[in-house]
Amino acid sequence: MAARQICGIAVLCTFLLMRWTAAVCAEGTAKSFVVKETSLGPRPPKLDQFSIVLSPDSRRIAYLRAEKGKKPLIVSPDLREIADPESSKGKESLVVDGKPGRFYDEVELVSFSPDSRRVAYAASEGDASFVVVDRVEGRKFTVKGDVGEKEEGGEEENENDTPGIRSISFSPDSQRCAYVVCEGGQCFLMCDGLEGKKYKDISCFAFSPDSRHLAYIAKRALKQFVVIDDNEGIEYDAVIGDFMDDFNLGQTRLTELQHVGWAPDGRRLNYSARLGKQWMIIVDKVSKDAESADRTDYEFRARDISNMGGNTTFSPDGKRFAHHANMGNGWAVVVDGVQGKTYDDIESSTVIFSPDSARVAYIAHKGKKVVAVVDGEEGPTFDELLLMQSRITFSPNGKRVAYVAVRGKKAIVIIDGVAGPPYDVVWDVAFTPDSRRLVYWAVLGKKCFPVVDGTRGEGYDLIIPTTLTFSPSGDRYALVAARSGKAFVVVDGVKGRPYDGVQACSFSFSPDGRHYAYNALLGKKHVLVVDGTEDGKHNDDLPDGVRTVFDSANSFHTIAARGKEMLLLETTIAEDSNE
Repeated sequence: MAARQICGIAVLCTFLLMRWTAAVCAEGTAKSFVVKETSLGPRPPKLDQFSIVLSPDSRRIAYLRAEKGKKPLIVSPDLREIADPESSKGKESLVVDGKPGRFYDEVELVSFSPDSRRVAYAASEGDASFVVVDRVEGRKFTVKGDVGEKEEGGEEENENDTPGIRSISFSPDSQRCAYVVCEGGQCFLMCDGLEGKKYKDISCFAFSPDSRHLAYIAKRALKQFVVIDDNEGIEYDAVIGDFMDDFNLGQTRLTELQHVGWAPDGRRLNYSARLGKQWMIIVDKVSKDAESADRTDYEFRARDISNMGGNTTFSPDGKRFAHHANMGNGWAVVVDGVQGKTYDDIESSTVIFSPDSARVAYIAHKGKKVVAVVDGEEGPTFDELLLMQSRITFSPNGKRVAYVAVRGKKAIVIIDGVAGPPYDVVWDVAFTPDSRRLVYWAVLGKKCFPVVDGTRGEGYDLIIPTTLTFSPSGDRYALVAARSGKAFVVVDGVKGRPYDGVQACSFSFSPDGRHYAYNALLGKKHVLVVDGTEDGKHNDDLPDGVRTVFDSANSFHTIAARGKEMLLLETTIAEDSNE
């Protein structure tokens, strides 16, 4: 019976539905568009981020299918770990684009590759655990036993040490796949089918941005060190990776806040280490031929063992780095090994290089006041700088700078050192991609206003944070606003049709900026809106986080659910030749 069910689903998944709709644009330009609908198979029980995995390009989906008698598992927000809310008998398989894989005792750690073409996950059968990549089962491991045993004379420090497969990851170019295996009280890395050295523990592993190198933190006895391409570094009493940006955690799993901090060019990485009570900031160079003792490119020893300093920030070109540190008599930012002015405190998360890597900025505390420091020069002092609303922002060409400050109870945007008008709240400060304009939205009284180069637009009851979107050229902008309980998209200051809801992350401009598309809620149905016109089809639901992605100047795709089916919707915009 099960075999017939699987066969029936497979047949359904290969059936392509071709439906077409046409429309005339309501914005005065004669346009029409057609929508091609391709089945992605049966609709899963839930479409939220805990039950479905979307590929990075929003063309593919994966979810768990449980045998009768077993409840579907839950995928974590980072789409890597799956947990069973209630233990029950039965097996499960991963369904990708409607095609179910083999049934296993358990499936977890589901991950698409960055190019969305490959899928990997961990599976278990009986005592064996293994990784399945592109539906091919890898080497099987026996993972019974306690990995977290105490060292003789030591203590159990690895609270997350559980036998099994963990932390599956593809390289940025999608060509390589690596994962950690813990069995028999030891952990090792499997990469490209090859087994690495065995250690007491492995954590924070990451490929370099160019995919050529792989680094992780390893533990042997009570010592830790960084391993780069199987070459061990200096042993320390403790090693920790960088902590991810507090304001950009998104769907990051809490246990993965640390990572090995690679430079963008993949030639160096940074971490913090402790010897005795002395903490150090380390920058290592990457060379397979270098001896481990000669690998350290930079070392900074903290003055205050209780406050060792923060993350090392690399410049976009990877050639420069900066970090903050306690200098004994105060805090300073160290750029390329050169100490800057000392302050009472430094906001570590604000240290930033300009996009051209030429400039450095950060926020410092002077007594009860704060100041923005750009290229070593202090700006005016304020009562507070609003980190959550807008940290220091460079324009794309690196020549302009903006941030939000508080004086009294009012928020003020400082643009190139000049203060703008006061508001109650300011959010989403951003330069256009061409660096010519600065756009943000502000609250004054009971209204929210988009502000473009200091000029206030129409007021709304609410503007949804983080929805400010620019066309690639920067000539156009859009945001999602609300009034009288209805949501709508504002494009270039012009309010669109009101809906019961707008999926904030779904809005996209075409590469040439001439078109835009988004998903909106009309009653209990979802509609696709193209240049202000609905496509005529009402979808039942949308997966959490699904986007509209333009593939060319006049075509885009998205994913939706209709009835009992998941659909890939591919839209082509056909413009009238008389335009």
